[in-house]
This record gives sequence, C-alpha cells and structure tokens, in this order.
Amino acid sequence: MGLLFAAALCLAAGCASQGERESAGAKAQPATPLPAPTSTDPVAADMVAEPRRVSAGGTLEVRVLVRLKPGHHIYGRDAAAAWPYSPTRLSLTLPLGISAVGEWDCPPPAQTRGGEPVYTGAVVFRCRLRLGPEIPLGPATLAGEIQFQVCNAEACWPPDALPISASILIQRQNP
Repeated sequence: MGLLFAAALCLAAGCASQGERESAGAKAQPATPLPAPTSTDPVAADMVAEPRRVSAGGTLEVRVLVRLKPGHHIYGRDAAAAWPYSPTRLSLTLPLGISAVGEWDCPPPAQTRGGEPVYTGAVVFRCRLRLGPEIPLGPATLAGEIQFQVCNAEACWPPDALPISASILIQRQNP
C-alpha cells in the first residue's frame, strides 16, 4: 500500500444535500452481478466506477450498490438519530493522485416507527472522484469498505463490514 492513502469518507459526517432530494434508484449495475442477500448474509454490496476508462485529469463517479434481504434494514448516516445503533459508513483507499470531489451523495433514508433513519431494499451511494493530471497511466484499483449494522423485526446483528472495490483504467489526457 506504499503509494496509497486512505480517504475516510463517512456517511455519518454527512452526504451532499443534493442526494437527499434523489431516490435510491438503482440504474447503476455492478460489473459482476451483485450477490443476492441470504439469511446468513442479509446485506450484499458492490462498487462500480463510471466511466471505467478515465483520462488523467478527468473525473469519474463511484457507486456503492447495496441490496438488503427483505425484512431487513441498515441505519442511515446520522449517528445521533440512529443511536444506539451503528450508522452506515463508507471508506475508500484511493491511489495517490485520486481524490474525492465533495461528500457522498446519499438518498434520504426512511424512518422507523421509533424515528430511526434506515435503508431497506436497495440503495445506491455515490461519490465523484478527480484524477490528477500527472497520475500514472494504467490499471488502478479503488478499494474500501462499507460498515453497517443490520436488523430485522426480531434482532440486530453486531456491526459488520463488507469489502468493496472497482477497477479503472487510467488513460492519457485528451489533447
């Protein structure tokens, strides 16, 4: 990881307000099919980068696609509103020369009867990234994890995390 630096991007710290006006529409599809949630793994997640081929000096969007087993939920980004449960958090490890542009764009969570912010079904979190003009050309991996606490009507599991990653190809800048 010598040339890598961690860019901790936390949903609990806030997402772009623009995302709060958008629904969790899942137009983005992962490069490989997102595994279906199961009774032992009720949360499935993947990350995609668009475009996958990007020029040095350009921008791209990463989307973290999350699918939940019916009847299950994860908590929203607002730690105070989710307390005593663990809010959903995202972190990325970005190669040197790639940086986040702003905050995560998040759909608004639903509210439980108790007022806790939750996500059910499928949800997409988005973040814009910028590549520096002098970034090395070739393949690069964007890696990270999503941390969450999943519950259903009967129980809550301890906080958990899933690894996420996406590959991109960095090309020469267009003249």
